[in-house]
Amino acid sequence: MLGLHVVVCLQPPSRSSPSSALVRLAGPVSAAALDPLRRVLDRAVEMAGPRVRVDLSECSDVDADVLELLTALDARLRALGGYLTCEGGIHPQIRLTGAAL
Repeated sequence: MLGLHVVVCLQPPSRSSPSSALVRLAGPVSAAALDPLRRVLDRAVEMAGPRVRVDLSECSDVDADVLELLTALDARLRALGGYLTCEGGIHPQIRLTGAAL
C-alpha cells in the first residue's frame, strides 16, 4: 500500500455495546491505497458489523478520494443502523491531496 500501515482490531460485543472494528491508519493514504483500503474496510464490516472507527491520527497525507471512500462508508453503515467514527481528526500538518471534495 505504498507506505501506508493498517491495523484492524475487532472489539467483541459486551453487555453494554455491540461489536465494532477499529481500523488504524498510519503514513500516507494515497489514491494508490484506495482499493486495498476498501477491501480492508469491507472485511472489517463483515467481521464486526456496521460499527467502524477509523483512527487517522498517524496519517501524514490523506487523498481526497480516500475521504470520499470514508464518506460513502459512513452512508452505507448508517443505512445498516451503524456508524463510522473517524478519530484523531485531521491534524493541521496532514496534507489533503488529490481532487477537491
